[in-house]
Amino acid sequence: MYVGVTRAKRSLTLSYCARRKTRARIRRCDPSRFIDELGDDVRQPEKPTTADAKASGSDRLAALKAMLG
Repeated sequence: MYVGVTRAKRSLTLSYCARRKTRARIRRCDPSRFIDELGDDVRQPEKPTTADAKASGSDRLAALKAMLG
């Protein structure tokens, strides 16, 4: 995980699953202890407003359409 954090260029998303199915059993998964070492501002980023999220999504869609021609 440390390598991923140090090599991230623009953004980094960390996630974990609460439960994992292995064979026929479902087991509980704990997040990496590394996540606890991150500050609260990193663990709980400010959520964008609906208008900001929509504009950002529209920008990404326009860039994708331009890339595809």
